[in-house]
Formats: sequence, C-alpha cells, structure tokens
Amino acid sequence: MAQRWRFWAALWTGRAVSRLLRAAGRKATTLPGVVALRLFPAFFAAVGERFSGKIVLITGTNGKTTTSNLVGGWLRDNGWRVVSNRLGANLVQGLATAVVEQLPLTRREREAAVFEVDEATVEKIVEDLAPRVVVVTNFFRDQMDRYGELDRVVDLVAGALDRVPESCVCLINGDDPLAVRAAPNGKTVKFYGLEAPEWLEPAAREVREGKFCGICGHPLSYSGFFYGQLGEWGCPGCGMERPKPDPAARHIRLSGGGLVFEVDGLPAELNSPGLYNVYNVLAAYGAVRALGLSAEQVRFGMAHIRTGLGRLERFKVQDRPVVLALVKNPTGLNEQLKVVERTPDVTDVVLVLNDLYADGTDVSWIWDADLERLKEKGFERVWCAGTRAEDMAIRVRYAEWPGEIRVIRDPAACVGAALDAGRADRPGGTVYILTTYTSLYALRDWLLHRGGVEDDDPQTDDWTPLPGSARSVQ
Repeated sequence: MAQRWRFWAALWTGRAVSRLLRAAGRKATTLPGVVALRLFPAFFAAVGERFSGKIVLITGTNGKTTTSNLVGGWLRDNGWRVVSNRLGANLVQGLATAVVEQLPLTRREREAAVFEVDEATVEKIVEDLAPRVVVVTNFFRDQMDRYGELDRVVDLVAGALDRVPESCVCLINGDDPLAVRAAPNGKTVKFYGLEAPEWLEPAAREVREGKFCGICGHPLSYSGFFYGQLGEWGCPGCGMERPKPDPAARHIRLSGGGLVFEVDGLPAELNSPGLYNVYNVLAAYGAVRALGLSAEQVRFGMAHIRTGLGRLERFKVQDRPVVLALVKNPTGLNEQLKVVERTPDVTDVVLVLNDLYADGTDVSWIWDADLERLKEKGFERVWCAGTRAEDMAIRVRYAEWPGEIRVIRDPAACVGAALDAGRADRPGGTVYILTTYTSLYALRDWLLHRGGVEDDDPQTDDWTPLPGSARSVQ
C-alpha cells in the first residue's frame, strides 16, 4: 500500500510540474518524468504492474516513432485506451513523462502502453516494464558520438531481449542481419520482412552496414537489397540465413503518391512512397496482433495508413506543396532522396544540418550518404541551412550537383526563401525539406502558421479516429 501511495504521489507531483511548464509555454517532455523518478525510483516497476503484460516497446535506429504511432492508433481505433510517448521523447525521463501526463486514474480491461525506446535505454527498463511485445526495427550507424560502434548498439539491445519475460514476443526485422543477430535464445521470436523480389536492388554505390556474419564473421552473401543492408541475405560460412518473414508484405507497388501492398491477405494503402514505411506497417501489424487484435479488427486501419509528424508530412504553403522529413543518418537520407527522385515536379530541396546534442555532434555521416542522387533529378535549386549549413553545401558541391546552391543558416528563413524563389518560376512546384532533429518541430510550427497540413494526419500529436472505427462511435 505504501508503495502504491508513493507512486501516485510521484505521478501527481510530476503532473503539477507539467501543467506549470505548459502554462509557461514549454513542451514539458522530460522534466515531469525526472521529478517522478526522483520521488519514486521504482516508478517503472509500478507502471509494469499497472499494465500487466499490455506494454509494447519499439526500439532500433529508424522507424520507431512511425511504428509506435501506428500501434497506438490502431489500438485506439478498436476502443483501447493507450499511453504513449507520441512526440518521440524516448529516453527514461521522456517515457516517465508520458506516463505522468496520460495515465488514467481507473483501470480498464482494454488499455495498453506503447513506447518507442532509445536503443541504449531499453535495457534499463525492460525488466521493470515486463512488456508483452518488443519490436526491433533495424540497426544503422546513428549519432556515433553517443553510441560508439554499431556492434555495441546491437549488443545493448540483444542484452535487453535476453531479459524479457517468457510471455514476451520479440518481433524482429528479419531482413536486417544485424537485427537478427540480436534475437534471443529461449524466447518467443517472430521475424517480419518483405516478400517482394521485384523491389530487390543489386549491390549499389551506397554505404551498407552489417557486411559480415554475426555468428562466424564470414562476409554475407546477398541476392539483392531492399535498402541499406536490408535484403535477402545468407552466410556461406556457417549457413545462417534470412528467416522466412511472418508477417510479410507482398505485391508492393506504387500507386499515386504512395504504396499499396498486402499483409496476411489484407490490402494496405500507405500515403508514403518510401519502402521503409512498409517495414513500419509490418512491425505495427505484428505488434497489435500479438496484443490480441484480430486481422478483421486491423483491416480498416490498414486501408488508410498515414505517416506521422516529420515523416514525409505534407503541407500546403503559398499554394505550393511542401514535404517535411526527418533525416539523421546516411541510410535515412538515402531513402528520403529516393522518394524525392520518385516525386514529380520538385523545384527545391532544403537540407537542414544541425550538430546539437539531440542531432549528434558528429556530422561526418553526410559523406556516407548518396547525395550524388541529387544531380539525377534535375530540379532548380538546393538550399542548405542549420548550424552546419556550410558543411552540407560543400558535400552537395562534391556530389557534383550542377545547379545553384544557396546557403541561409536560419532554417525558417531558408525555407521561406525557397518558397519565394520557386513561386516566381514554377508556382506549383514541390519543396522538399530534409532536416535533422532539432529543427523539425520549429519548422513544422512555422509551416503550420503559414499554411496547413495537406491531409488530416492521425499519427501526429493527437489520433483522429477513422470513420467507422470503435473509437469514433464511442
């Protein structure tokens, strides 16, 4: 009883801090959690007990936010009450803050917690939270100043998976040999991936991770790549090979500005043309099925999938289409550049590069990105902004971009100039903004203030229930 009162005292104190911060115009994404944890160090153990096996953790380099928002959204559409860190604060303090702000006073049978978790954080909370599902999306070099070598990150996640409860389902991207290496022995493991040979690419110019087998060290053999090191792989040395995916995405094709495909026979329609988002859909689908949702309960949501905040989010500003996307490592930037290539009538690309702590202070990764793709598109201008705008401009010039490069360090001013320049010569042309983390929210607010989101987006700050869903008729 004393422990329970300590938990609620910590929660209510943190909630009071949150309200004070918001009243002062601040986002309050971490400090309320810091306060709650200081007052009650066993805070997460109490959270794990409260949700009793209805917790989903999503970790990995790319795709955490989109996957967690899809999981939370599909649960809400089916009448579940969900606590989640939807704004992406994925360290210990951010997770605690999400609980502080959202935990209802009363229990309910259909309630869950869905958290995206930093790769170095998951081992700190996995035993206390005792999750029902842990999703591992992929592993790429990212913020090397914080994490060090990629092998260390894989080992951190592998150690966390070794400590999940027996009832937990480890849902792992089987197309990524690094993610497969993290799969634990003696636990329930499922692998998801693509069954789409028509999308496989031969070995190409871009930098790829995971070239060697995690078991015997022999170079891996690939029949083709989907992106990065994700593809159909095997080890000639020890015989380890890509596991058969379940769930799997099949019959993937471009349609309009997005993709259509099938998962377990269910038709899916995605508003994004990025193949990496199909993996996010698969991970979310596998997670909600492991929580107990039926294929029929997910069917309607699969037909109306939207990507979330800063994940190819579309705006209309000054009568021009604007696309905002987060980039933070070579593979992520490569995939966004592929989307730019597939988008007609792009006039301007704005590249925002910052080196603050949340971005990663080491920006040398831009030299491993395939910015040479820019010269193949044939649009008007490349704009460079951010604290390291000049570094990005030099990289673009070394990529043999033949057109004009403009440098304006202030991201909002740079985007405004790009909009004005494009309006003068091609009024309907699209502006793509590819930005590192610390400019993402400010640019989104700037765009919203001057225009609006082109499509209603249920995966942003608040989930809008789909017509006909359980939540919409409550």
